[in-house]
Amino acid sequence: MAEMRLFLAISPQRLALQDAFFSILLNAGTNMLRISHGPAQNESGATCLRLEGQVTGPWVEELRRVCTETLGNNGRSQGHLVIDLAGVSFLDAEAIALFRELAAHRVSFTNCSAFIAEQLKGVADVDK
Repeated sequence: MAEMRLFLAISPQRLALQDAFFSILLNAGTNMLRISHGPAQNESGATCLRLEGQVTGPWVEELRRVCTETLGNNGRSQGHLVIDLAGVSFLDAEAIALFRELAAHRVSFTNCSAFIAEQLKGVADVDK
């Protein structure tokens, strides 16, 4: 019975605030990007980054930072960088521009879905 009284004591304004808070939490989770390093180097000597989620908004700059660190300060490294896009569901316009820059530095993209391959059409050669 005490639990029921506590529930009834919550004002409608507080419930609305809690609903808005949980809605923000749920929506924030849908636009996350996970960046993980694959094997240190594959058989061709390339370093692999695996992406999962959506490359949008602030995650574009985070991906740029990680790629710059991986490639070295001048944007070039001794090895080759491969970005695995198997877990990516969407790229915004800023992400596509970043991928164009990365392609100019000879970064390769692999495991694209048909949708992501279409978004990158004309930007870079992609390995589906």
